[in-house]
Amino acid sequence: MRTYKSRILVACTSLFFTCGIVTGCAEPHADVNPYEAEFTQAMAAAETDFERSVLQDGKITQAEIDEAHDLYGQCLNENGLDFTRDNNGGMQIVTRETEPEDAEQAENFSNKYMKIIAECGRGTIDIISDLDARMRINPLKEDYATIVVECFIRTGLRDSNYTVEDFENEDDSTFVDEIDFDQETACLNSPKTTG
Repeated sequence: MRTYKSRILVACTSLFFTCGIVTGCAEPHADVNPYEAEFTQAMAAAETDFERSVLQDGKITQAEIDEAHDLYGQCLNENGLDFTRDNNGGMQIVTRETEPEDAEQAENFSNKYMKIIAECGRGTIDIISDLDARMRINPLKEDYATIVVECFIRTGLRDSNYTVEDFENEDDSTFVDEIDFDQETACLNSPKTTG
């Protein structure tokens, strides 16, 4: 049995940095959706009627996210995988088969299930969950790096001299010892409301 875990943390992807940096920090008017361009792109990339029905109104509801995950889980279940979701956006996918001990067979086993996971995501959660996560993390579509740095400083995770450049240059090799991982994750996932 192999377990695949995922936690949606779009905040750390280069795609998100690009979207955030290009748009700047201006607060949108109430009648303007700051993610209108992303909805247009997502609609063009949508492969199923389900995706198009979710995206057509320029917003994504919790019920639509739940339905997307239900469809994803149904596809996984039909293909030999058990799927569970937690309340924090995490997912767990477990194979029903036992993973072979032979290295080559184990690699084939893993590749087989990773392909199923990817195929089930298409048309169900891939486009919709990504866009929903970006909108929840940064609803005004401000410069992401700037608002995370502000959160890190506000919560005491970094000192007041910490900059956007410092944030963008951080990686696992520059990991700061004794940082509260939960607080850091909260800043990455909810930079405007944490602290």
